[in-house]
Amino acid sequence: MGIGSRIREARLACHYTQEELAGLLGVSKGAVANYENGLHTPKEAVLCRLIPALQVDANFLFQDVEGMPQKNPVFTQEELRFLEKLRRLSSYDRETLSYLMDRQLMALPERAPETLSQTPAAPSLPPEEPIRLYPFLQYAASAGTGVYSADMPLETVPAPARRGADFIVGVSGSSMEPMFQDGDLLYVAKTDSLSLHDIGLFSKDGGLYVKEAGADRLLSLNGDFPDVFPEEGEIRVVGRILGKVPREE
Repeated sequence: MGIGSRIREARLACHYTQEELAGLLGVSKGAVANYENGLHTPKEAVLCRLIPALQVDANFLFQDVEGMPQKNPVFTQEELRFLEKLRRLSSYDRETLSYLMDRQLMALPERAPETLSQTPAAPSLPPEEPIRLYPFLQYAASAGTGVYSADMPLETVPAPARRGADFIVGVSGSSMEPMFQDGDLLYVAKTDSLSLHDIGLFSKDGGLYVKEAGADRLLSLNGDFPDVFPEEGEIRVVGRILGKVPREE
């Protein structure tokens, strides 16, 4: 039994469907299927969400990996304590922390070697989330409705400050469920390029799409909706989705 079978065993024990687990991990249903079938192994960022989502530890997932001593933990005690803290955070706080970790990892190759061994200073966070006005693109949609122009005037909307966010976009439709629901507001960072499987905001033929970046198309997470193919019109990256704007209680 390999890690894929262990993931499937833990998912069934939690009574999750592949779609439900994909929503918790921020990946597509196909990615979860690939994990369980042994075609791909979850990356570290996904593992950090997978372990608390399935309520297991790393030793359970990796106990069948050939050549790995089962008595030795896959993670250090410090890392396991970090994962336990991660489990107690809200989904919004996890998204924020994941974004900060991604930014930190992206910066690593640019650092001088002597600075890599230094412990980075903890970021100074305000006691309460500051509110700022963000440009608001109201008519974007995961289903593709709405019209987009790079120089179109934008309204503004107040929202908790999100590091790296340039504007907010509204979701219309359900093609990205369970990750995003109709009516959600999303933080967007402007960029003209994304990596495979990133969730982004795309423009095609004047319409806007919130989709997962695929190898040859834009992917819908909801299997009831079709993917978007480039031959139907030029697809341009508008930005990277950073996460949901918290709803007011």
